[in-house]
Amino acid sequence: MKLKNQELKDKLIGSSLLWRHRPVKNHVIDEIKNGYIYFSRPDQLNDPYDCFPGLIKMKDDPITIKKYIQKHYPGDSRAERRRQAKELAKTDGVHILEEINSNQIQNIGVASFTINCSNLMMWSHYSDFHQGICMGYNGTLDKDYFNSWPVKYVQKDESFEVMEFDPSDHDQFAKGMSHLVSVKSFLWQMEYEQRIIKVKSGKYKFAPNALEFIVLGSKISTEFQNEVLNAIHENGSYSNLSVYSLRPSSKNVFGMNFTKVTPQTSNN
Repeated sequence: MKLKNQELKDKLIGSSLLWRHRPVKNHVIDEIKNGYIYFSRPDQLNDPYDCFPGLIKMKDDPITIKKYIQKHYPGDSRAERRRQAKELAKTDGVHILEEINSNQIQNIGVASFTINCSNLMMWSHYSDFHQGICMGYNGTLDKDYFNSWPVKYVQKDESFEVMEFDPSDHDQFAKGMSHLVSVKSFLWQMEYEQRIIKVKSGKYKFAPNALEFIVLGSKISTEFQNEVLNAIHENGSYSNLSVYSLRPSSKNVFGMNFTKVTPQTSNN
């Protein structure tokens, strides 16, 4: 199908949506049925340097440590907080605080997206060799949920910047966390990744009208396609959703054609 509607073409192969490639798994069907995205812990991701604590460094001066204690232990008395700050300052306290911070980092939730659903390598890597699906979300219809960061890919000599920050300062802390979750090696740059972070890992429901597209892979089985269509029907609240299937281009180009599919329940 040649896409004559430019707006539709831009959405399907441009960058106006957040796209999430999904494999042939039971939990993907559950996600569609129940309208949620699962946010993984960093240690569940495929890059060992994802959210790597070594990307950030907390300032190690006594004043910073004292402010951190005052902020994070407000229930303690002033005398007790002073005692804790002095002890940490004397006993390499910055590394203790970094360990606390690292534990917090390892429990955050991360969901990865891309800006283009027609990337053949992404279909191969994350949608079971084109047997899975790709889901397109319009973030403007659920802005708080889909507040995303673009990943920054390090290009030079595989060395990365270590950002030093004061964790008691809100703006510095935000910049430190942004650096932590958005910096990756250039080896991943073909993913054009955008990511969303939640305080904890787990399932988070989104506004149903934000899911605008589900694209079926070019090698999807009839069985899994029927499961996807049934899950859409069972949910019943995706008012903006269109379903398309991908097929290799008939022209002499490495591209894909999009064909619209009616999202109705199957007879299975």
